[in-house]
Amino acid sequence: MDLKHYIFITTEGYTFKPESDLAEPDVENCQVLGFSSGRNEKEAFANFINENSFYNKLSFDETSCYEIINKSPSASFSLKDYNSH
Repeated sequence: MDLKHYIFITTEGYTFKPESDLAEPDVENCQVLGFSSGRNEKEAFANFINENSFYNKLSFDETSCYEIINKSPSASFSLKDYNSH
């Protein structure tokens, strides 16, 4: 059986703008925790944790898994280019 490729993300995170001095975060976001492969999601997650054991020491709890169908990006965008129109 061929291995499938997965991305693991969490929504348990916040982002501050560079040089922000605010006490509250600027954006509630998703963070990419990493990538792994396996025959299914459960096997890929076990491989991910085995390869990245430091995540056991972090405070993340909820993790979502998405299969990556195409490993090459289908499009790339620049927010600066979009906002300048």
